[in-house]
Amino acid sequence: MKAYRIGAVAYVLWGLLHVGAGAALLHRVWTVGGARAIALIGSAVPVHELPVNLSPLETGVIAQHAWNLLLLGVFAAIVGAVFNWRNSRPGYWLNLLIVGGADIGFIFAIQIPGYIKLTDGIGGPLLWIVAMAMTTLGVLRHPEEQRGTLRMPPLAGDSTSTEGPHDEGKARHVWASCSTAPFRPRVQWDDRRGQ
Repeated sequence: MKAYRIGAVAYVLWGLLHVGAGAALLHRVWTVGGARAIALIGSAVPVHELPVNLSPLETGVIAQHAWNLLLLGVFAAIVGAVFNWRNSRPGYWLNLLIVGGADIGFIFAIQIPGYIKLTDGIGGPLLWIVAMAMTTLGVLRHPEEQRGTLRMPPLAGDSTSTEGPHDEGKARHVWASCSTAPFRPRVQWDDRRGQ
C-alpha cells in the first residue's frame, strides 16, 4: 500500500476516534450532566478533585467541546477518505493544518499537564503523527499521482490554455460559478486518473 493511503487510513481512524469521543461526551453531558462528563476528559485527575456540580454555562462549554470533537472527526474522516486517499494536495494541507492544530492544542492543554491518562489520550496523537508522516511522504514521493487539484480556467479572450497534451481525455471538468454578475470566477476541478 502506498504511503499516502496509509496516511489516509490513519486520518479516517483519527476522525472515527474523535467522532466516538465527541458522541460519548455529548451523551454523558445530556444524560448525567457536565460534571460527570469531565471525568471522561480528565481521566488522570483524582475523582475527589473533579467538580461535583457545574453551572449551566460550564456544562454548555463542555457540550460545545464535545460537538467540536465530533465535527473535527467527521471533517478529518471525510478529507482522509476522499482527498488523502487520492493524494490530493489540498486535502493534504486541510488535514495537516486542521487535525494538527486540534491535536497540538490537545497535547499542550490536556495531555502535557497530566489531566488525561497517557493510555486514554495517546491514540489521537499517534494516529495524527502516522497520518502526517505518511501523507507527507506521499505528496513528496508521488507527485505524479496527485489528483483533485484546483486549477483556474482561462479567462474569456485568454489565448493560453490550461489543457496540455497530457490532459487529453483524462480530465473530468466540473465547473462552479459564482452568482454575482458581471464577474463570474470559475474553479475547475481536475480529477486526473492514473497516468
